[in-house]
Amino acid sequence: MAFQPNVTADCMDLSWGPSTSEQLLPTTDGYPPLFYVVAGVPTRLVGGLGGAYVVRLWLGGLCSVILVAAIRRLRALREDDLGVVALVVALTPMSIFLMSSINPSGLSIALGALGVAAGLAWQTTRSRRELVVLLASCAGIVLLRRDGPIIGGLILLTFVAPHLRRLRSLGAIRLTRATSLGCLAIAAGVVVVTWSSWSFIARQVTRDLTWSNWRITLSNVDGYIRQLVGIFGWLDTWVSEATLSMWFLTAGALVAIAVMNRLSPSRQGIILLLACLAMPLLFGFFRDIYFQTRYVLPAFVAGVVLFVVSGVDDLSSRRTWPRARLMIAVGCFITHVTAFLTNMHRYSNGQTERWSLFTESAWEPPHIGNLGALLLVVAGSLGFSCLAARRVGQPAAVSDGAETKRR
Repeated sequence: MAFQPNVTADCMDLSWGPSTSEQLLPTTDGYPPLFYVVAGVPTRLVGGLGGAYVVRLWLGGLCSVILVAAIRRLRALREDDLGVVALVVALTPMSIFLMSSINPSGLSIALGALGVAAGLAWQTTRSRRELVVLLASCAGIVLLRRDGPIIGGLILLTFVAPHLRRLRSLGAIRLTRATSLGCLAIAAGVVVVTWSSWSFIARQVTRDLTWSNWRITLSNVDGYIRQLVGIFGWLDTWVSEATLSMWFLTAGALVAIAVMNRLSPSRQGIILLLACLAMPLLFGFFRDIYFQTRYVLPAFVAGVVLFVVSGVDDLSSRRTWPRARLMIAVGCFITHVTAFLTNMHRYSNGQTERWSLFTESAWEPPHIGNLGALLLVVAGSLGFSCLAARRVGQPAAVSDGAETKRR
């Protein structure tokens, strides 16, 4: 079924073997173990195919909890909810797809959202708690994927680098010998745990570094940009042109609003977004088209939020802002629903076949069918998009420092 978009999902053999210790891909030896520890928690209670479904629900719920923590922080920072709107737009169908599957990229994207929310809160309030959340989010990204040290380090440096001089002066005053040894021990532990990730990158650079790979990468720049919105399955199912256009139109409207109301430039957001564009080209020297844009989605989500929020005047008093929020929410809703229809059509009928909800499909989602899945997605997309349309409830303050600053 991989790389064959016209082969439907009914070809899968869902029988569960007696052993769960068989290793099918020897390359997985070098994968960071943290994701498998987290994802495997439910399998200690539920086994077989049912356990696989429970793992998907578990990971989706975990990502949702992390996103809720990010949204609460962004909502507490601004009266106009611009950060929440930016996050809803930045979480493209590709991000939602990964967070709903058994994939370390999903957790990384959720942690990227939490990291940027905590980073913005830390910049506003100088709260140690938010700094700890930022560090923990980036550490999680570092430990989840082999490219995590690059992505997590980039997000962390984006926030910390402008304050290195201040942090260094504080360290010179307050750091004791025991604290210094503790920091060194933690740094050494991170290096040891992520050694397989760094060794993997080093091997690829020294083995496959060629100009021909880079030329292949340059020819796929358009594909890398499209992957930010959605390529499902195993790189075989692209979102439609209508879905792609709708997302770029929605994101463009939000960026235009931010630019027109900007009080100061957002260097951090620009740096992160440029890094997301540069990384595929840099990795292209030794991995050509193997590199997927979903690897940089944590940094992309953080970059979009930073670029839209940083230095922008409060929009809560603008009469046009509620209408703009509603239009952005409608664009997000259409984007996610049409992307899901494309994905479901590919697995139910094959990409090039005609399809209707009222005709029998070769395959349907287990337990709920096509219609049930569509209703759930419509309801979920509506609720998700409504976060951009209106302010729901009263946000909890990020910290006492934030409340003091408002006064």
